[in-house]
Amino acid sequence: MNRTFVFWFYWGAEIRVFVFSGLIDYLLDHGEVVVCARFLNQDLMSSADPRVRWIQSTLTKGSPWQSRLHSFANRVHLLWLRNRFEGMAVLDRAAAAGDTEPQNTLREVGAKACARRPLVNIVNKLASRALDTTVEDLNWLSTMDLSKRTMLLVSSDYLSVAGVRTIWAAKKRKQTTVFYPSNWRDVYKGARLSPPFNDWIMWNAKMVDAARRNNPWLGDARFKEAGSTQFDSHFRSDWLVPRDNFCKILGTDPQRPLICYSAVSDSAFKGEAEIVEQIIDALQKSEIGRSVQVVVRLNPAGSDPGYRDLCLKYPQTCFIQSPEWWIERPPDGSPIWRSNTPADARMMANLIEHCCANVGLPSTMMLDFAVKGRPSVCIGFDPSECKGGNTRVKNFLDQEFIRPALEQNVWPVANSATDVAELLVKCIKGTITENKAAYDFVTATVGSCDGKVHQRLAQDIISICDRVRQTRR
Repeated sequence: MNRTFVFWFYWGAEIRVFVFSGLIDYLLDHGEVVVCARFLNQDLMSSADPRVRWIQSTLTKGSPWQSRLHSFANRVHLLWLRNRFEGMAVLDRAAAAGDTEPQNTLREVGAKACARRPLVNIVNKLASRALDTTVEDLNWLSTMDLSKRTMLLVSSDYLSVAGVRTIWAAKKRKQTTVFYPSNWRDVYKGARLSPPFNDWIMWNAKMVDAARRNNPWLGDARFKEAGSTQFDSHFRSDWLVPRDNFCKILGTDPQRPLICYSAVSDSAFKGEAEIVEQIIDALQKSEIGRSVQVVVRLNPAGSDPGYRDLCLKYPQTCFIQSPEWWIERPPDGSPIWRSNTPADARMMANLIEHCCANVGLPSTMMLDFAVKGRPSVCIGFDPSECKGGNTRVKNFLDQEFIRPALEQNVWPVANSATDVAELLVKCIKGTITENKAAYDFVTATVGSCDGKVHQRLAQDIISICDRVRQTRR
């Protein structure tokens, strides 16, 4: 039990990944847990196990030249990556065309890639050396008495200067560091994973491959695969409540079917409430459709104000579920801290549990419903007031994560409100009971989603800690 697990929270997404998943609760039975966070919220701390030790981090940006060099390194990496992908695309086209692609194009792309690779390595080393200096002010690490304990620092932050400096500070104190991603898109997009983590725990083999392929300097670094903990909170039996209790909270009828409409940000898509109104009107044309209750899950970033009018117009059919999020805007200019509250995480788990389907513009909410086998319907049509530009639904259908799913027919795309109503009626009748294709797509993308990922991740973390202890002996 002489283990200390230290977690670094910078973005806010770590709360869902490490706290709501049950990982920290699990680790408390195997050692001491310390959480150093950019923001500390009393609601979060009071809802967590009292054995957790919370520390308010003091952000240290370093000197301006350190920050600029770090940003420059990220920019150079992205340029190299873009050219590398371009080269791979040219090679793919040449292979598909039977090597008829002009050889000079291949040579040109190859020359650019070769020229930029040494530059990437040089800039990486310069940025690392810069951040390796002046880390003495990160003294919250040195306040821990670790003479009789083995400490492990776990972080999802490879990007911020404060996070990278924290990893370097731990390295200087000869502490072992572990990386575990909190956002599935980061690593797949080719993140510059340059901090000196000792161990890397990824969600699946694809993520390991992407990390190695896009970061050649990692060499023979130690990698493990554990799955994604971000969905584990949806499986927590201690969070789920009976349907009657849940419907009482929402003000809905437990005897009638529930459908979730997951709203997107009003700044990203205008007139979305009109789409929901069209869907309700289409549902009213059938007996089963009239029994449907639509629960609109508003977006934390702000949703169409027209939803309030829908509740007044359809008082027995349309209901609002407002998210509870902490959104902090630091005065020092560092990134906004975003996280849903414990109460909101519980609400999400019950919303997925008790709704028979999800509807909305393509968003990550479809992934949340898919891990529990719930079907989703993609909106594929625009409201009447949408006259083009960035508000068109096509932009959502072209998102990086949704495009391959739609190509595999994972989620149906409804081209009208009538199509949505017909698909929802099939869900209620039981014709569409679950969406195995969506579940398979999510697990193939992010790894195992069975509600027990936090346990496997905890065992990996514990085994690394014990390995370090044995090595030092």
